[in-house]
Amino acid sequence: MQSLALIRKGRNDSSFIDPANPQAGEIVWEGRWRTLSPTYDLAITWENYPKAFTTISFLRMLGYTLSMPSSPPLLPACRLLLAYGFCTFSIPFKNVLFIVLISTIISPQVTLVPTYAFFIASAGWARGCL
Repeated sequence: MQSLALIRKGRNDSSFIDPANPQAGEIVWEGRWRTLSPTYDLAITWENYPKAFTTISFLRMLGYTLSMPSSPPLLPACRLLLAYGFCTFSIPFKNVLFIVLISTIISPQVTLVPTYAFFIASAGWARGCL
């Protein structure tokens, strides 16, 4: 019994390589590769942590991970500051900009019923219902 790495999947023949000796070249095996039992090499060691830090930009990915859940709670605060700006300052085209702002914060649940009514009317789905 030997653990090999699958390189090329085929229906009747597949190519494997020995991870311990990759210089030996490919091993062509005739048979269905899906019938083989998979092997897993789980290497949980402390040496993997420095390797992960040096292989990928771990701190940048951690920053992305922390910024994603923190942005939705900040949106109401931004809307509050925007509303204060609309009430306090006189800017040109204030009414047009306010309509654009309001149209961007409509949730999808508000448009669900009109969308359903549109499909009923346009596709004729209600003909067989009554």
